[in-house]
Parts: sequence; structure tokens; C-alpha cells
Amino acid sequence: MMEGVNDSPEQAEELLKVLEGVKCKINLIVFNPHEGTVYRESPQENVDTFRDILIRGGRVVTVRQSRGEDSMAACGQLGEGKGKRMR
Repeated sequence: MMEGVNDSPEQAEELLKVLEGVKCKINLIVFNPHEGTVYRESPQENVDTFRDILIRGGRVVTVRQSRGEDSMAACGQLGEGKGKRMR
């Protein structure tokens, strides 16, 4: 989840509409900020609100914890750092 990009209550409501009739579990993954990006991770308050809206909408929701902050490996954000090519 990225602050100001996909973390608003309105977007949570829209996701509920899009998934109407679809059986699924929703994993929310907070963006792993890294050098060279303009995006920022969603504040915990935004994540909690988004999650709560989905749960109130009858969805099973988990918030995934980031595990790749040091190596930029979280959620496919692979890279070697400044000046090196992203893989």
C-alpha cells in the first residue's frame, strides 16, 4: 500500500465492489520504500482503516509484514541499491 496512491477509505469501498461475488482472501502489503522512488509507505492508520472497511464488508483480510527492507527484496522490489541496475 502506498500513501496517497491506493490507501483511501474510498478505494477500500471500491475494492469491495470490484470483488463482489468473488471468493477470496485479501493480503494488504505495505510498500517497501527505497532510494530513488517518489512513493511512500501508507501510514499505519491508513492501513488499519482500509483493513477495517474490508473486514466490515465481510472479507478475510491480512496485513503482510515487510521482510525485505534491508535488501529491497520485499514483494518483488528487488535491487542492489544506488547506481546498480534493478533486476
